[in-house]
Amino acid sequence: MLSSGGFANKQDIVSRFENIANSEPQKLREEIEAQLPKLAKHEIDELTKIIRQYYVKTYKHRATPKYGRLNKGLDDYQVQSFFRAIDRPKYGLLFGLMKALDIKSADILGI
Repeated sequence: MLSSGGFANKQDIVSRFENIANSEPQKLREEIEAQLPKLAKHEIDELTKIIRQYYVKTYKHRATPKYGRLNKGLDDYQVQSFFRAIDRPKYGLLFGLMKALDIKSADILGI
């Protein structure tokens, strides 16, 4: 698995990792646990980097966001329209306080 100067070839290790992970994940775990005590810190860091790159490439950003990529904030025009639509001064004060202090409705309910 290792040469005297670190890993023999990153691509070989990644392909070996993929083969073992697909067929026998428990065997891969046992092999990693057996090799860890023999590795220097920089080799463990390199192995961690290889595994992380594989993880990001394979699993990251697979799921579509639940609500897409919505901007949940309001622009100035929308905020002004919102405040103009408020008919009760009590609610205008409440929402104005939330806007000024930049706090959520759950925090305001605790006041």
